[in-house]
Amino acid sequence: MSLTLVSQGDFIDLWFELRRRGWKRTFAQLHPSAEERVLQNFSCIDRGSVDWWTIPAVRRRWNKMICGNEEMNYQEYVCEKYFEGKKNLRMISVGCGGGTPEINFAKHSCFSLVEGFDVSQKIVNHASSKIPGLGLNNLEFFKADAAQFNFGEEKFDAVLFHSSFHHLAHPEKIAEKINRSLKANGILILHEYTGPNRNQWKKEQLKRINELLGEIPGSFRVRFHEKKIKRKVFRPGLLRMFLNDPSESVHSEELPAVMRNNFSVIEEKTFGGNILHPLLKDIGHHFHNETEESMAILQKLFNAEDEFLSQGQTPDFTFGIYGKK
Repeated sequence: MSLTLVSQGDFIDLWFELRRRGWKRTFAQLHPSAEERVLQNFSCIDRGSVDWWTIPAVRRRWNKMICGNEEMNYQEYVCEKYFEGKKNLRMISVGCGGGTPEINFAKHSCFSLVEGFDVSQKIVNHASSKIPGLGLNNLEFFKADAAQFNFGEEKFDAVLFHSSFHHLAHPEKIAEKINRSLKANGILILHEYTGPNRNQWKKEQLKRINELLGEIPGSFRVRFHEKKIKRKVFRPGLLRMFLNDPSESVHSEELPAVMRNNFSVIEEKTFGGNILHPLLKDIGHHFHNETEESMAILQKLFNAEDEFLSQGQTPDFTFGIYGKK
């Protein structure tokens, strides 16, 4: 597959970023240190309701595809299927972000401790600020870097990666450390983007995305905090990806193989995203209010993604449960 160094979409996104943040804040992000650029991206809190994962109907679709029940999230599913009747379990989450999945796990009585860490102190503080109002005494967040963190030996009953593993530069090394850190019956829980590296989406994927985007009424394509209509989805340029966040999807498409090489597969499911993920970026807020029109549009997109995947396309998102090898 050919790769894109610079795309028209890079300039469009830069223009919108300049309008929203001003040139000083926008270009301040172009730090000479790649590590610092990654840190700045991970320090962003609650961008707003712009992406596909914020849409309630999309989350119900995930639930159905992963759990078989659109009203059950995967945290409930895992606890019911793998931890029923167990006590004093210990979980660690790598790249916890704002902490929502970790909070959902900590609410289950099977866990005596759920820990989550992230490279950004700002996002760790944000996650920690939620704890006092939850009444949970088995939840902790702290700052750490997965590449340097000592996971220990046979220490955890569960290790969680929720949209974080695709940011890690050396997934094989991390997987080896995780394998050693799991107890004999421990599991790794994966909820992850496993699509093309650096979001270099395929031509046939972009073609179908843009066909569907053109069929959505203009009022549903107005960008978040803007008055401009989203008219086309472009493959992001590699230069822009590196300058903005060098960690983004660095080895994402290799993750399923990394899992199988280092762990025993207990269950593995996919939940699409090939169409919905790029198409709904920056316009997801239009689908929070579940009107008859918005739900009809979403159902059409769901059907289109299912049809696209039925043609032999590899899904871009994976949920899996893996055991110690």
